[in-house]
Amino acid sequence: VRFVNAAVSKEQIGQPVPVNIFHTSPKIDGQAVWEDDRTIILKPNKALAFGKKYTAQVALKRIYADVPEIAKVFEYNFHIRDLAYEVVTAGIAADRGDLRKQEVSGQLHINEACDGAKVEQMLSAKQGNKALQVSWKHDSDGRTHAWTVVGVERSNAASLVNMSWTGKPIGGRKDLKESQVVPPLDEFVVLSARAVQLEEQYVLVNFSDPIAASQDLSGLIRIEGFSGKLRYVTDGNFVRVYP
Repeated sequence: VRFVNAAVSKEQIGQPVPVNIFHTSPKIDGQAVWEDDRTIILKPNKALAFGKKYTAQVALKRIYADVPEIAKVFEYNFHIRDLAYEVVTAGIAADRGDLRKQEVSGQLHINEACDGAKVEQMLSAKQGNKALQVSWKHDSDGRTHAWTVVGVERSNAASLVNMSWTGKPIGGRKDLKESQVVPPLDEFVVLSARAVQLEEQYVLVNFSDPIAASQDLSGLIRIEGFSGKLRYVTDGNFVRVYP
């Protein structure tokens, strides 16, 4: 809380603010102090729950004697932002030595740093009735987490890898379900194509089978509305297309 005019003397800076001047509902376990002569800062003892709503009251009459009666108490509402996450599925990749062995990979982006052990509880995956293992790599910032569903089997019939996400382990409220198609062994198809917005933009195309590095893709992949020369980078089942 910041006031236009000085509210306390210099000697009170750093001192606790009495509860009859400032308090919240529900009560926050912590301490409100005078950060300077016109600013109250609330320091919680522990992290506040995501999405929690609070009401705060400031007794202006106890700070400024000349405050009109109608403005003796200033009340406002605030809330802790929700914990949000985004799942980006890159696609499916095959073991070059055995096309029956597949894996699905992607990234999880969270708007707050989260513990890796809790993040790993967010995802469960199944192919039919078979539960699949998930491996993880966590960035040091705690916000970006790479995941890979392993043990996916590709057979003569199409199947699905069903992935269930829950925000509960990290304190989020959103649940999410996604599916990845696993085509039959005798079917060569484009599974997905999406734009990737990095320093150098490209389109990531995911195929059902690995693409040979020597394959000339000129004219086979096009970007609608773009007439310039395209550059292709092959990586297993993925092709990055740079305009």
